[in-house]
Amino acid sequence: MMSYGRLDPIIAPGAVSPHVHQISGSNGMQATYDYNTLRSESTCTNILVQDDLSNYWVSEFAVDRESSFTLTPTSRLLPCTTTTAPATTP
Repeated sequence: MMSYGRLDPIIAPGAVSPHVHQISGSNGMQATYDYNTLRSESTCTNILVQDDLSNYWVSEFAVDRESSFTLTPTSRLLPCTTTTAPATTP
């Protein structure tokens, strides 16, 4: 379900984004949504953790070649998780 689009629910909610994104994650990506809508309308994901129904998007980079823009190759987005050790007191 990785795709490219001019969607950005944060910068341009409900409108066409002024730039292109690589979009990955659930199939619930929309121009406008909230957490509850995303969770209820998403049915699958392309993320390794199948319970992760989040969306991830990153701006694409384009190269201008004689007035024709070409997207640069990018790798698939994979979410990173970190864990921290519990705080201890001396």
